[in-house]
Amino acid sequence: MEKSQVISSCLETLHQILENLPDGLPKPDLTQYPFHSVEIFIIDREEVEYKGEVGALTRLLGVMFGFQTRSQGDSIIPLLERGPTICAVVEVLCRFLDKFTGDAILEKWVDDLSAAG
Repeated sequence: MEKSQVISSCLETLHQILENLPDGLPKPDLTQYPFHSVEIFIIDREEVEYKGEVGALTRLLGVMFGFQTRSQGDSIIPLLERGPTICAVVEVLCRFLDKFTGDAILEKWVDDLSAAG
């Protein structure tokens, strides 16, 4: 299987995982995640200028999901809520992976978020 097909399959799996998070997780009206939809998702312009688009997204994901989680302990990212906003992270990752095909850091985020569900 070609690498792009593997990533596409992983993104589909991640979407299914996030759509089916346990009912025990809250589904808040005011979410802590900024991924409402790919159309209105914006990364801080200064971050993009300083770190590039992938670097800025990686920093945002790290802030949202925790930098230490990926590098210490059990490496499992805690998901604190369920609903359409957390599911929209898949659209954002798809958009960035389309633009930056083969980016190992973005692919690692797909893996890490899949392990969280």
